[in-house]
Amino acid sequence: MSVYDKIRNGDYATKLPSPTRPGMPPLLARLARTLTDDEIRILPQVKAEYDAASLAYRDAISMRRADASRLEHAFRDDMEDEFGMAGHPKADKLYELAYTRGGSDGWEAILAEYETLADLVKAA
Repeated sequence: MSVYDKIRNGDYATKLPSPTRPGMPPLLARLARTLTDDEIRILPQVKAEYDAASLAYRDAISMRRADASRLEHAFRDDMEDEFGMAGHPKADKLYELAYTRGGSDGWEAILAEYETLADLVKAA
């Protein structure tokens, strides 16, 4: 399967869900002098729950970023193989340029830039 086909198939898109940042409970934003006795009593529990949700969010973000990084490396490796650039001394620079020129437009734009640049490198 070509890199283009893999892009169309979604092979380089992470399947991990995008986590939602937990909202700060209003109780934690209030001044201590405005809290009732009941609110003061439940404050440690509310804070512990918020801290746990925040930690879970950070972990989910970290896992999603790691997965996206893994997929980007697979994308790069697949392009190097497809265009005969694996092990080439200019492979790093070629990917950097292709990413700089096409990265804001997605995988297909990077692929198009990479193909053009790989042809230039191999022709030299």
